[in-house]
Amino acid sequence: MHSRLKSAGRRPALAAVLGVSISGLTLFATGCESTPTADEPRAGAMADSDLSDEPIEGEQATLTVYGLSCPKCATNIDRQLMSVPGVSDVSTGLSAGRVVVTFASDAEAPSRRQLGEAVRNSGFTLRGIDVP
Repeated sequence: MHSRLKSAGRRPALAAVLGVSISGLTLFATGCESTPTADEPRAGAMADSDLSDEPIEGEQATLTVYGLSCPKCATNIDRQLMSVPGVSDVSTGLSAGRVVVTFASDAEAPSRRQLGEAVRNSGFTLRGIDVP
């Protein structure tokens, strides 16, 4: 959902009424109705026992994530994953529910557990981690 505003002077008032954030002249909703809540069941989620504390071998990993449906979802998960030490880039594909995480070459790669916690903290369900 987005709409364009013609008057820059009306943006703050309209944003407060609608509960949206503003980027330039475009309004974007701050919430996504499709994002799962912490209380919803996480069917198909990776078990904690599958999330090792050892650094991932390789330059990147592809995460399969359930619940991604809009640009706000992508921004949310991107921010959480970019905050993980050793992550240098995140690319989220909404239609496939895939998130490619690239690791910094000058730092230790994150663990599966760190990536899993970042996904969980962003409100989504991690279904798998593939490392080429």
